[in-house]
Amino acid sequence: MKKELKYFAIGAIAALIATGSIAYARTGSELIEAEYNNIKIYVDGMLINPKDSNGNTVEPFIYNGTTYLPVRAVGETIGKQVSWDGATSSVYLGEVPGQATYLTDVMDAYESNECTKYSTLLGNNFNMGGKTYTNGFVLGRGYDTIYMSYAFFNLDGKYSSMQLDLGHVDGSGVQGRNIQFYVDGALMKEITVGESDLPQRVTIPLNYGLQLEISTKENGTKVMTAGQFGLGNIILE
Repeated sequence: MKKELKYFAIGAIAALIATGSIAYARTGSELIEAEYNNIKIYVDGMLINPKDSNGNTVEPFIYNGTTYLPVRAVGETIGKQVSWDGATSSVYLGEVPGQATYLTDVMDAYESNECTKYSTLLGNNFNMGGKTYTNGFVLGRGYDTIYMSYAFFNLDGKYSSMQLDLGHVDGSGVQGRNIQFYVDGALMKEITVGESDLPQRVTIPLNYGLQLEISTKENGTKVMTAGQFGLGNIILE
């Protein structure tokens, strides 16, 4: 086992996940003896190569019998946004108290058809009305074909409403369509996206319901159509 002596600010150690405990009770600096032994990290059986925000590989280490892992690499691998608050020396995985909660950060569609997720963690984006969106969902396909589009989410009774930008995805055609939002099977709102409409900011009541369904329907049944419709910057409240 290779051993190295390094200086670590205790605040830096607080930005690491310990498999046993998290050290964040003190501030300042001290000399510690960190043990490196080519420690590998597996998430659900998949080997990951942890990197920092600059793309440099970060190697886990052992200190006083506890293994420390890079929190950003592990958090993003399990689908959690990682945030650092320097003012309070706090690391957040997922929701940050007092900040906007984006649907893409806290849940995926548990059942869907022709629904694609976009997020900063995935590194993808889409455009509506000439504006780039780095988080949200796109319903439908970007070419002339036949499909049925819908997505179901488990809200777990946590949210009163949500806000989002709704519109045509650039380059996918401008066929008009009505988009419906259902909570626990009840229609909350139906919004028409016209052929030449720019994206519109809309608010959908969720009433602390359990199930959210977003779909393109006509006369109560899922219909076949073409084009793509974006739901961007979806904020839960």
